[in-house]
Amino acid sequence: MNEITQKKFPNGEIAFRGSIESGVFWGEGQLFYLDSHQIHYEGNWDKGLPDGEGKVSFANGTLWYEGTWKNGEKEGKGKLFDENGNLKYEGTWKENYAHGEGIMYEASGKPVYEGNFVWGKKQGYGKEYSVEGSLSYEGEWKEGKPEGKGVKFHPNGEKWYEGGFKAGESEGYGKAFYENGTRAYDGNWSKGLR
Repeated sequence: MNEITQKKFPNGEIAFRGSIESGVFWGEGQLFYLDSHQIHYEGNWDKGLPDGEGKVSFANGTLWYEGTWKNGEKEGKGKLFDENGNLKYEGTWKENYAHGEGIMYEASGKPVYEGNFVWGKKQGYGKEYSVEGSLSYEGEWKEGKPEGKGVKFHPNGEKWYEGGFKAGESEGYGKAFYENGTRAYDGNWSKGLR
């Protein structure tokens, strides 16, 4: 049977407040930092581990992660923040890794990458943006680098290159363009060179 209780640190400060079953955290509860007295984790517990909806904060109280958990790991939909409260990633998680559809952000709040992730790396289809916020690459990714068919863009938004990529470099058949959209080269590439 769940009981609502408090566990304390040796100095008498609250360490945990919430449901406990068979001596472990189970159900809704809050885990606190010893030194700052801020909430470290607040949400659902199962067998002593975060499981279900929950939030983790830095020792200064700033939110670090908000979303779903499974067996103590980020799993499902969630948002990750930096120490200043800026959103870093929003999307799906699997075993603590960005996995599935998601968006990475820079500190200013602009998206840096929007697309698919596999075990924390860009993989599948995705779009990468420059620091100014303009689209810089759109296409296929593998192991965090452009690979397969894709398009790179000039800062003005015009195509710079359209074709094949391997390990982040132009590879195979592709077309290069000047900033005004005029074709500069049409042919084969190897390791980024024509």
